[in-house]
Amino acid sequence: MPDSNFIFLVCEGPSDARAAKGFGERVILEHCEWLEPEDFRPKWQGISSGEAYLAWKDVKNALKVFNLRSKHGHFDGETIKPDAVNARNALQIATELNPVAVVFCRDQDNDSERKAGLKQARKDHPETNSQVAIGFAN
Repeated sequence: MPDSNFIFLVCEGPSDARAAKGFGERVILEHCEWLEPEDFRPKWQGISSGEAYLAWKDVKNALKVFNLRSKHGHFDGETIKPDAVNARNALQIATELNPVAVVFCRDQDNDSERKAGLKQARKDHPETNSQVAIGFAN
């Protein structure tokens, strides 16, 4: 069973981590009906308790910590969208860590396909599908 307070955060940097915590807690409490708000004391982290988040640029290297391999290829027959493979890899890591939720926070950088890529990865990873919140900054 997942730690009901552990939230795996993947973002670009410290300012994104701060922003993600605000929206993430609201979304998680709204959608995880089994969580009691008075008992929810979120513990945000990356791949270890000493890290506040996992940076997008470090996802590929983090796979090695868990002896995982990067998964490539199509998503349900669809062309791969930007960030889909990196998000899929992050979800492999999340499966190993067993958090109550995963929060992806990403800058859109004028690329509307990035959001589609993160959604592809979420859809492709049914073990965590209902536990993944995606936040974007323009």
